[in-house]
Parts: sequence; structure tokens; C-alpha cells
Amino acid sequence: MRTENLDLELVAGRLADVCRVTAPRALLPELQRFFAASGLAAAIARRDSPMLFDWLARVLNYQGVSKGIAAAYLDQHGTISSGDVAAALAAGPSCPKLASYCTSTTAALPRSATPVPSRLTSGPVRCPPTTCATCG
Repeated sequence: MRTENLDLELVAGRLADVCRVTAPRALLPELQRFFAASGLAAAIARRDSPMLFDWLARVLNYQGVSKGIAAAYLDQHGTISSGDVAAALAAGPSCPKLASYCTSTTAALPRSATPVPSRLTSGPVRCPPTTCATCG
């Protein structure tokens, strides 16, 4: 799409018109109150990534399903937290196939390895086959 002739003021005005027609008038003030009361606005201001991740990971469960189903699922199963992610990254992968994209050099690998395209090298990188007790 070419944008050099795009009238951004016109586009913004049309979007504002759509929002005025489709969204309740109280939506923005309600969101501002919710963000302030929940601490989300303060987390954004102080760039608190763990809190923002935890909030986002929870609310994304509500996309595309009813509130009741999402809430019941979360009550039963919980959700991932920033602490869970940090702990998993610190522990390292449970399978050697997840350690990295490929840390080997072409010269040190057997000829039977499958070529893998790489943007980091001038030619294909051959990753060695690995075995894992978990995934085979």
C-alpha cells in the first residue's frame, strides 16, 4: 500500500467517527480508572516488564472465548508468569534439540547431517543430529 498520498488527518477522523459510534462513551474513562486501580498504569510508567507480562498472559486467555470459560480454565490450570519464564530460561532446555538453532561449524560435522539454511553464514549450516531421551 502506498502511503505518500495518504491523508492521515482524514484517516484519524474517520477512525474517531467509528469509535464514537461503536464504543460506549464511558469506555475510555472506565479503562483509565481500571488501569489506575489495578496498578497497570503505574507499571507502564515504571516499565515493569514482569508485571506487564503477567497481566498480559492472564488477559490474553479471554480472547475469543466467553469470560466464564476462560475464568474456569484459569482457575483450574493457572497461567504462565514472568517468574516461570525466568526460571525456565535459567534452568536451560530439557532437551538438547532446544539448546540453540545451531552452534556447530560446518567443518566439524559429519557428511550425513541435513543442511539448514542460515542468514548468519554465507552457506548452509549443517546441524548435527541429536538424540534426546524425552523426544527421541
